[in-house]
Amino acid sequence: MANDTKNIVRASQPVLDFLMGDKGQVDFAKVIEPEYLDSADCRRDTWGTSSNAYETELKDGDLHFTTSWAPPTKVIVNLSTMFPDEVIRFAYADEHSEDSYLVCELKAGWPTKFHHFPEGDPGGYNLWCLIYAGQSARAYEKDLGAADRDPDDFPDDFYDIFSRLKAVGECS
Repeated sequence: MANDTKNIVRASQPVLDFLMGDKGQVDFAKVIEPEYLDSADCRRDTWGTSSNAYETELKDGDLHFTTSWAPPTKVIVNLSTMFPDEVIRFAYADEHSEDSYLVCELKAGWPTKFHHFPEGDPGGYNLWCLIYAGQSARAYEKDLGAADRDPDDFPDDFYDIFSRLKAVGECS
């Protein structure tokens, strides 16, 4: 069974409408058509992930969806080039790696901002929880009843994942 990767896109409504299509499901082939749609290797090479999106949901103006094994980074970069005047914010977290996450902002296919926490920073784990579990690390740890971590060690003052971008300067 594949590892799930949770993805979130924040963009203008025209960008989200394009990505979601008429049926309300994200279709990466609208952004980049793989040479062989029935080949997982070809989809991975083309999109950055082996499957199209599933578990698609528009929530509070953000598009949430899941992919198998990896985020669709190539799709998001290409989407940004298709809408060069739009700012697209993208975040992802892998279900099995608390260190596998990214929050970035793109314009015209180039990252303009990103955020990364140093290894071991509780803010990074909190960000992973917000993207993957949809709740702060404090709430996530309490729900798990985890004994190895104290939920009070984790900040829960940034529920808006993309607000973290304010803490990082422009990319050069």
